[in-house]
Amino acid sequence: MQSNSYKPVIIWLYTGVVLIIMMVAVGGLVRLNNSGLSIVEWNPVTGIIPPLNQEEWQYAFDQYKKIPEFAKEHKHFDLNDFKVIYLWEYFHRLIARLIGFIFLIPFLIFWYKGYFKNKALFRNVVLIFFFALFQAWLGWYMVTSGFTKLTDVSHYRLAVHLFVATLLGSFVLWTAHSLKFASYKSKYIPNFKKYTLLILIVLIIQIFYGAFTAGLNAGYYYSDYPTMSGQWFPVLAKKAYLENGFMSFLNDPSMVHFIHRWFAIVVLTLIILYYYYFKNKVNTLLKKWLNLAILLIIIQISLGILTVLTHINITLAILHQVNAILLFMTFVSILFLSWKKKTS
Repeated sequence: MQSNSYKPVIIWLYTGVVLIIMMVAVGGLVRLNNSGLSIVEWNPVTGIIPPLNQEEWQYAFDQYKKIPEFAKEHKHFDLNDFKVIYLWEYFHRLIARLIGFIFLIPFLIFWYKGYFKNKALFRNVVLIFFFALFQAWLGWYMVTSGFTKLTDVSHYRLAVHLFVATLLGSFVLWTAHSLKFASYKSKYIPNFKKYTLLILIVLIIQIFYGAFTAGLNAGYYYSDYPTMSGQWFPVLAKKAYLENGFMSFLNDPSMVHFIHRWFAIVVLTLIILYYYYFKNKVNTLLKKWLNLAILLIIIQISLGILTVLTHINITLAILHQVNAILLFMTFVSILFLSWKKKTS
């Protein structure tokens, strides 16, 4: 088949990317609304049906009352309050099921029509399927960490869950690009691929620290910028380092906030240098992607600062998270276009 013959598959895959980004956004909303632990059972099939009557709602509420979060944070809740947080988490899981449905039905249709005679495409789609199942399990594994006396999910598990979602979306995007740009051939540019990979690595580090910041509620510690409570290196971070050494880089909210805030400037600097070094060496298509990257990093830094100054405005925080995924996927696209077979 010619690449234009794969148009339905391309649309299907790009739709999957959009849904994954949407799910990341809803996941962020669930976390910020403190709703993620409201459903304490994992029923992948029967869980698609929410409580339908007073008795079922009361049962779900009684189950929630058994976990420490209820006693510590939501003891004042009545059934109507519980319904609000339950429906947020239900909607989050419903999107996951919707992604599965949108994946499976077209997959069977495309298989029947012979699109998967392309062995590379078939391999990638099968990998996407198992990748998605792993991500679903990770989500539940993350949630169970919040059923303890800590009442919050593990920030490590949260970071892995977000990272795997980002990788899954990026792999779906790569697969879609492989069909859309099937005839594209890149011109060899010394060091371009290497430095693109470097940018992706630093973005991964920053995404992890963003998840750590969220999971530890570290964003709430400081609401001024560029200083932190008027200090360039906050006393709490210094104290944590003296007491816990390297582990403070991973577990202390003040230190994690400090790292996430200033590593962002490292990322910004590297992307600006990357942009100005390569912008006149790439072709027109790649230059458009580079222009998008520079725009997104400026937006990302601005959103991060505004999120801090507004003491974690939910809308800004979600936009900050989604834009980070878009920035990462932009560099995945740049890497894809540099990875294609070279012309002399």
